[in-house]
Amino acid sequence: LADFLGDSVCAASSVSRPAREQLVKRFQRNARQIESATSWLYHVVLAKEILRIRAEVQGDVIECGCWKGASTADLSLVCSLVKRKLIVCDSFEGLPADEEGVVHQYPHLGVFGYYRRGMYAARLDEVKENIRRSGDIAVCRFVPGFFSDSLRELSGPIVFAFLDVDLASSMRDCLKYIWPLLADGAFVYT
Repeated sequence: LADFLGDSVCAASSVSRPAREQLVKRFQRNARQIESATSWLYHVVLAKEILRIRAEVQGDVIECGCWKGASTADLSLVCSLVKRKLIVCDSFEGLPADEEGVVHQYPHLGVFGYYRRGMYAARLDEVKENIRRSGDIAVCRFVPGFFSDSLRELSGPIVFAFLDVDLASSMRDCLKYIWPLLADGAFVYT
């Protein structure tokens, strides 16, 4: 948090310290209002990296896997400040079928065992409403569908990718279709 509010981010970005302080407050509020599998502090780390991307580097930000839209709302606020589009990719039907025999253990989410098809489902209209209420929907472009199909339609460049996916097969699809679109010096967070 101190790094995000410090001078190094200020020097790399045209976003003022008061604006970054306001972002942190919004991230904290959003974490209380929208169910999320990631902490608002993780969103601060993502925001810091996006703010460090030079304005002259062309490209969009992409998020793969948004569940109910908590990280999406926060990323949309950052994208609005730096005048970039946020491409939001999700099935809006939950997870696809998992690979046979893979055991997942995520105590912070209460997940011990196997993923089921449809877990982490949130309807597109629910996600959009969460972003309207807590983010900036004007910067968002929604790409619904399972990644193996929907990501084929993307075009670049991409300057920042947040791949918040749960299955190895989903990650492979993200890397297959997004990696070739990355701008020089782009960031990828998983």
